[in-house]
Amino acid sequence: MNKRNKLTNISTLRNVEKSLVVDQSVQESGKDAIDKMHHNLDNVSKSVTQSNQMMEDLIKMLEQNRAGQENSDEIIEKTQKINNNLLDENSLQAITMIETPEIYLNWDEQVKENERFAEQQGIDLDIPFINTFSNIERVKLYQELTDKFDVIQLEANDYLFATAAGLIAGFIDAAFVGTITNKTSQAAIPKMVDKKFDQIVTWYGKQEKIAELQKQATKAKSTPATENLNTMVDKLKKGEKVTKYGDVVKWHKKDSIKQLEKNHRVSYDAAINKGVKGMSPDNHHLLSIAHEPSLLGLLVGIIDQLTGKATFIDTFGNIIRTNTGNLNNELNGNTIMKISQAVENWFGHIMSDIAGSSSSVGRGSGLPVPGWSVLQKLQIGNFDINGKQMNIAGVSDWMFKSGYDIRSFTAQLIPVVIYETLVRCYWFYKQHIVYGKSIKESFPVANNRELARLLLFSASSFTAVDVIHATIKSYRTGNFDLSTFLMTINYPGLLNFGFKCVQNTKNEIVHHKHVENVMQNDVMAEYERVLHEIK
Repeated sequence: MNKRNKLTNISTLRNVEKSLVVDQSVQESGKDAIDKMHHNLDNVSKSVTQSNQMMEDLIKMLEQNRAGQENSDEIIEKTQKINNNLLDENSLQAITMIETPEIYLNWDEQVKENERFAEQQGIDLDIPFINTFSNIERVKLYQELTDKFDVIQLEANDYLFATAAGLIAGFIDAAFVGTITNKTSQAAIPKMVDKKFDQIVTWYGKQEKIAELQKQATKAKSTPATENLNTMVDKLKKGEKVTKYGDVVKWHKKDSIKQLEKNHRVSYDAAINKGVKGMSPDNHHLLSIAHEPSLLGLLVGIIDQLTGKATFIDTFGNIIRTNTGNLNNELNGNTIMKISQAVENWFGHIMSDIAGSSSSVGRGSGLPVPGWSVLQKLQIGNFDINGKQMNIAGVSDWMFKSGYDIRSFTAQLIPVVIYETLVRCYWFYKQHIVYGKSIKESFPVANNRELARLLLFSASSFTAVDVIHATIKSYRTGNFDLSTFLMTINYPGLLNFGFKCVQNTKNEIVHHKHVENVMQNDVMAEYERVLHEIK
């Protein structure tokens, strides 16, 4: 059946539905009139029966009065009761004339007459077929349609909670993350994150030093040497080290970084290279792609170690592969073994740089956010940063030098995790505890349209607070300070908001196709079946 015939059939079926609604309305009016007539007949019958009984009693009283056995006062009282028992018109229900549409032999004329009659009598023909259902049938139908068409059934409280979660996280971001800086005087969360990274690097470097000393102890040729190495291991496990002068001091982060730098030398760790324009000690981690803590960085790091070269993106967006004067740990064995050693060496070197180098003063220059190095390819735009005109590549380079690294990104990620966790916990509670669904059905996975919608609301409210806070802070000097805005805005929040927008758009497109498929397959099949029965 082609599309034109389908539309014709739908129109015909809709007219049939309208006629059924009109017929049902007339039938209901007739049933109502019959019910009223029964009611009136019952009242009349009861009144006549009572009056007859009272009349019989009155006749007996009159006969007794003739015989001189009845008081005339009682006869008068009985007569009044009979008069009071006469049928009260107010107890009868008014029956109006039942209006019916004209009957035509021509179908088109009958359709027009039904529509005219429906408009005159106030009959709703917007959804005629549904109007023929009882309330119980409607509830069942709505539930079936909700399941079939995957209708979102969120309540106002659900949206309110999601929005509130985003607002709470937004205020946490404004108060405890604030503006990113490369100084040690940061807000509470960035300072906490920096400290945690320092602890991780300190622990990791110490473990490598312990492993190295234990290996030396197994190879020691004298008992005193073995005991001395074991003593050093025991001290390290307590967080202490023995200096060459025999003093016992605390093991610091820089000790771990030096240990990692020594154990994991790489060819691409060049602070300055004449062939790479714009590279300096404070941005060489950004321009060296292998320093990026991501799959891209890992892949480039392996290739650089296997080839003995280094891959950079200079500040003009050019990809450069060059030889450097840096030594690389020797890789031995077959290709698989070399790759395995390169991966281990890459990770160890990442740990040596992620919290700054051993020569860093203060916070130090860490590693770039995954994907940040690629921004050097964007040689477009013109932005005023502290009186200097920069393109997007220049802005990203300036931000990295100003302290925006993987540690700062992690600090900004915490408020995003907070509102995501709040909404997902709320969703699990609502589905599992309130609605009684299984744990599997209640698991907060965002491919669920309703959960994805709530996460979008929370991301929207968080981003709104974040942007407003960054804007207000940028206007403190009277004029808009773009540098302050860029170092205050929450980039994980923006990325998450963008992802949620794309995700919800995709969900709605898929849902729209699902609805179309249901309409074409199920509804059209049902229409054709009903039309066949009508014919």
